Amino acid sequence: MRSSARRAGALVGVVAMLASGCGRDEESYGERVTSVVQGHAAAIERHQATARSAAAEDPASAAAGLQALAGELEALADDVDALEVPPERAAAADRLIAAYRLLARAALELRTALLARDPAAA
Repeated sequence: MRSSARRAGALVGVVAMLASGCGRDEESYGERVTSVVQGHAAAIERHQATARSAAAEDPASAAAGLQALAGELEALADDVDALEVPPERAAAADRLIAAYRLLARAALELRTALLARDPAAA
């Protein structure tokens, strides 16, 4: 679980970098995306830490952390989706949003796997 959470956290930042561009409008869009990501970063890190630290000892807390992580990633995707996108960055923005939603689904899949291993955690 630790390496998956670490990869997810790194991917959140790396994927945001894909949205930045070269022109003034694109640079402005990249700055807005970075600001949105930074606004969610602390909560994402907190939920990852909860899930990671509780996985072995407290599966119910880990499951709750993964659920919260998925919700935060969905909120991040929604917030990035709400930004005005320069036409030349639309495809990259779509990939960015899809990547955040994929990370949210992965957190829910980890939660499902954890609950299957320990049904009492539900």
